[in-house]
Amino acid sequence: MRLTHPRTWVCAGVLALAISGIAWSFAPDAASSGALLHPAESVVYVSFDGSVAHDAAFKKTAAYAALYESGLMGAFTKAAERLKQSAAGNVSDKEFEQLGKMIGLANHAIERGLSMSIVVQPPAGGPPTASATVVLNQGASFRALVEGQLREALANEPEFHVEEYSDGGKPAGIMVSREDGPMGAKFTLFEKSGHLVLNVATTSGGKSPAREVSFQALGGQGKNVSSHPLYRDPAAERDFIQNGIGWLDFKPLKAMFGGMPLPPTRSGAQISVDELLSILGVDTLESVVSRSGFRDRATWTETRVIAPGPRKGLMGLIDQPTFTISDLPPLPKQPFTILASSVDAGAAYDRLVGVFKAMSEKVDPNAIGQFDQGLAQVEAQIGFSIRNDLLGPLKGVMAFAADGGGSQSLDSLQFSLQVSDAERFRATLQKIFDLAAQASQGQVTFETVTKYGREMSVMRIRQAPIVVPTICVDRKFAHVGLLPQAVEMALLRTDGKLPGWKPDGDTAEALKLMPEKMTSFSYSDAPMMYGRLIGQAPLLLGLIQTATAQAAPQFEFPLKAEDLPPAELVSASLFPNIAVGTVDADGAKNYTRNSLPGSEMLLSTAGIGVGAALVLPAVQQAREAARRTQSKNNLKQILLALHNYYDTHNALPPGAVPVAGLKPEERLSWQVMMLPYLEQAALYNQLDVKAGWNQGANEAVVATEVEVFLHPSVPRGAPGGTNYVGIAGLGVEGPTLDAKNPKAGIFAYDKPRTFREVTDGLSNTAMVAETNRPAPWAQGGPGTIRPLTTEPYINGPDGIGGVSVGGANIGMGDGSVRFVSDKIDPRVMEAISTIAGGEPVDDF
Repeated sequence: MRLTHPRTWVCAGVLALAISGIAWSFAPDAASSGALLHPAESVVYVSFDGSVAHDAAFKKTAAYAALYESGLMGAFTKAAERLKQSAAGNVSDKEFEQLGKMIGLANHAIERGLSMSIVVQPPAGGPPTASATVVLNQGASFRALVEGQLREALANEPEFHVEEYSDGGKPAGIMVSREDGPMGAKFTLFEKSGHLVLNVATTSGGKSPAREVSFQALGGQGKNVSSHPLYRDPAAERDFIQNGIGWLDFKPLKAMFGGMPLPPTRSGAQISVDELLSILGVDTLESVVSRSGFRDRATWTETRVIAPGPRKGLMGLIDQPTFTISDLPPLPKQPFTILASSVDAGAAYDRLVGVFKAMSEKVDPNAIGQFDQGLAQVEAQIGFSIRNDLLGPLKGVMAFAADGGGSQSLDSLQFSLQVSDAERFRATLQKIFDLAAQASQGQVTFETVTKYGREMSVMRIRQAPIVVPTICVDRKFAHVGLLPQAVEMALLRTDGKLPGWKPDGDTAEALKLMPEKMTSFSYSDAPMMYGRLIGQAPLLLGLIQTATAQAAPQFEFPLKAEDLPPAELVSASLFPNIAVGTVDADGAKNYTRNSLPGSEMLLSTAGIGVGAALVLPAVQQAREAARRTQSKNNLKQILLALHNYYDTHNALPPGAVPVAGLKPEERLSWQVMMLPYLEQAALYNQLDVKAGWNQGANEAVVATEVEVFLHPSVPRGAPGGTNYVGIAGLGVEGPTLDAKNPKAGIFAYDKPRTFREVTDGLSNTAMVAETNRPAPWAQGGPGTIRPLTTEPYINGPDGIGGVSVGGANIGMGDGSVRFVSDKIDPRVMEAISTIAGGEPVDDF
């Protein structure tokens, strides 16, 4: 089926994801049916039964009330039906019929469920093979639809061989194979016991041991997944109705590949995969398994990271100190979200450095001494120990909170870190502030203000005045905010002058079901989140309608504002979502209790996203500074190439390659002559320098991108562009002037300059500049050399600069690069654009 009308299919995909994504969260685990067609050797396994199996349990949940009883899912269903009907006039009858079938397939998966497994088998004289199997429960009736899609997709792919597949002597589907040298692949789509099965496997030498394992289970000859230890794990807590399970089993992978040797290290040492895992400290990691289901009105998920102790290296990072709810810092009374975790930054540093040094002993023993020496030099310069003075005091609990009842502005975001040595940490921060202020050259300053008997350090960023980052190291916690008011409120809560958060009602009851001692904690106010989301949805839909009307006047977005239920109706049945993580001798565990799955992720993402958006000016400034630095490096490479060209030819290149009978804009440019000096000799050798810049064989060559000619901040236009131009003096006649003319610049079309002719001095003469009017790098003429003609000269009509706010990078004749302000005195700019004007040049 061809996607004749992509908008229809894109919207269909969005709606299908919206519906199936929600339904996935509640689709129950397979106790029978297609889920048991997978092999016991599955290293990856995911299954769910579909909404029908545990319908009664689901209907008791808050999620059912919020999604179905409120009418929210009905709104999506209406939208899907509208989309289907609108497609009737835009697609062929066949496509319309297939669209209906695809929607039916998605609904079937939601109702009846599906499962997936991956098997990996070790190499047998070749590379390892893998086999992935997907089973759609009771989905055999969709075989013709999926098979038709597969055949159509492969119709013009001769490298794929399609043949009929039989099961038990009866036609059951198709098998597609492709061999590419020693490696290949097989796709098998077929019916099995009323289910629809798709298997994709890699082959080696035409064989696939992994596929054989999968098909043994499919045929009933091998053990199925129900005999896998993780499927019926006796350690799993069974106080909820399980509806889904998934795992990643590392043990068989380590058994298969642990003895494999890795390539020799730099020092010549040979280590195995097992040795590498031991060095990293992940050799004790056995598996990750997650189970989900229903527990009264909530959906419940338990995830285990099975890694028995003693743990070291990277796995040792999970062994953080525990805390209780009472250990949390003072938080807003009505939080939108809370994200908390235990931390021992010093111990984490020790583990990471230990892993690095253990690895270095095998790979490059000299690296250990280099690291220690480099660290000592850095710490001598900054004046404090990174381990002991900065990270060591950070021990206890750290928490981020967004206030749901406050202004909803920057002052609603609070980040707190527990400190074990406030004085040491405070002194270290002051040294960091001093270093930052010095390095920023006045762009960042720090002030100390006293509030409520404590000193707060306030950061002012000249390029991002919307944020005023503030930190206060109190007796127990260091509080950080994007505005001083966020920190002030934390201090007021500490002093009892503002109320703080205390678990009550449903949250208090939920915490009774969780471990009291934890290593992580998250809280999200689902009623608030969904209430605001649904409340703002009509406005969002209006914006979408406006955008689609402009882009596609004949298309109407299928979801309408009047379809949505009132926000209060959706949120009325919801309660806050809670997640708690803990650690024990066997590994780590995480317990999640949701009223509507996914909202805690949305909340935490939204909180962080809002914060990121609000500090966007600062982030953009940092990015722009990095891009400006990259452009500066580009200019330095171009200037170095010009000087190397000069050393070879005793002159700079002319602005355009001399070719009799061709105008400058018809010839190749000076940038072409730089290619051999920019490690682009192969590209240069493909060009005919006696032909026009885009004539003959040159036409294809000049479309090649040359990275050094491209400014990272400028969107890519037509292939083969440049964002740098040579400076060609003053006035429109500048590119044609002789060197002795006071308005002549360092570039001219047919007049190679010598350094002796630059009597103003190379350090006072502009050679190459950024431009916001890109042109082909290979074309001579005004696209690649440009005079100053109209003020303002920087970021003005001539197209010099215009890339960075406030000015432009300009490469000088001596090889240096300077950032020239767009406020530069025009007379000074004129002076540095000429080579023999004799004007005095002030500092610029």
